Amino acid sequence: MNQKARKPSSAPDALWESARNSVQLGNRLRKQGRLTEAEASIKEALKLKPEFEHAHNALGVVLWGQGRLQEAEASYRKALEIVPDYISVHNNLGMVLKDMGKLEEAAHSLRHSLRLDPSYARAHYNLGNLLSAQGDLEEAEASYCRAVELKPDYVKAHNALGIVQRGLRRAGEAAASFRRAAEPTISKLRQRNEHSISLLYTKNRESELTRLCDLHGSDKGEIDSNGNPYPWPSHTYTDFYELIFGQKRTSVRAVLECGIGTNNPNLVSSMGATGRPGASLRMWRDYFRNAKIVGIDIDRDILFSEDRIDTYQVDQTSSQSIHNFLEELDSGMVFDVIIDDGLHVFRAGKTLFEGAIDRLAEDGVYIIEDVQPSDLLRYDEYFGGLMNKYYVRYICLHQPRDRFSDNSLVMITKT
Repeated sequence: MNQKARKPSSAPDALWESARNSVQLGNRLRKQGRLTEAEASIKEALKLKPEFEHAHNALGVVLWGQGRLQEAEASYRKALEIVPDYISVHNNLGMVLKDMGKLEEAAHSLRHSLRLDPSYARAHYNLGNLLSAQGDLEEAEASYCRAVELKPDYVKAHNALGIVQRGLRRAGEAAASFRRAAEPTISKLRQRNEHSISLLYTKNRESELTRLCDLHGSDKGEIDSNGNPYPWPSHTYTDFYELIFGQKRTSVRAVLECGIGTNNPNLVSSMGATGRPGASLRMWRDYFRNAKIVGIDIDRDILFSEDRIDTYQVDQTSSQSIHNFLEELDSGMVFDVIIDDGLHVFRAGKTLFEGAIDRLAEDGVYIIEDVQPSDLLRYDEYFGGLMNKYYVRYICLHQPRDRFSDNSLVMITKT
């Protein structure tokens, strides 16, 4: 919590002490992923001291983690009513407003945080994310550069800087930024995971799955980049997918994928205005010839239904939304393959995993795509406590363009 915010009275007040203890407990529970318990603990603090600004901020963080964005916004604004110059709350509010699509308000909050404390690296990084989402890559680059100047080991900022430099067609600088993000990540993963596999290969330019990417406009792989409906280099996921799915093309019966591919530029993880919603769903349908394909996305405007494909509106940051969707399906329906190609952030990935994993077939495969280097470590910490239930592999794919940035997967199977 930012130390420049006002602290509560230091008077020997038993109520203050109890309130502080309840917030501290709530923060510990949140870090353990026990959000419902964290919320209850922090609300207990607010019963004791309704004007405790740190409690309102802590509650906002928990509500944001639950996907309850409007409630999180209200909690942050309450904290700012009490302490208008609470630096980290302006930053937190900006992040929630960004997730809500209120980009101008988000920028105002983040810039206000930086006016109060120009050395706040996290706010520079978050402002860079916002500017990047708005397409202002040069200003985003400046924000990320300031973030890594202030915090040289800021993995997320190095990685994001590489992404915008790649978008600005400065491949050499982008590769250097990606390496700065990747090296500490891989080193830590190797410390925690003793075994690894090195696989060297020549790209199969006759790959059926990759050909289907080109046909339908999915960025999971490419043979020929001409005509791609997205401006960035494609991933190389299909090279790996053919290794694990190539012998299962006729036996896979059901696939669930989160992330249909919105082309609304105002939404997070948009494929851009020229993106083709449903591209990867059609790719899976054509590849798995006997499979039912189910797609979910928060953007209602891109939902569709066609041969062996059905789609549903789901907010992957909301446990309740995921539960409601699964209630609509046949209670006996399980999926041989589940792909998370949604928001590409740990918080959302964890929420979807916890909500959907019970629908994975016993011999099924659950894959999280586009995992940023810093999130690889967060997933490793999270799954470290679930080793008795799941077998987890971290797949870091490399290619001549040195795109490590988000060309990584987490693959989970049941033990």
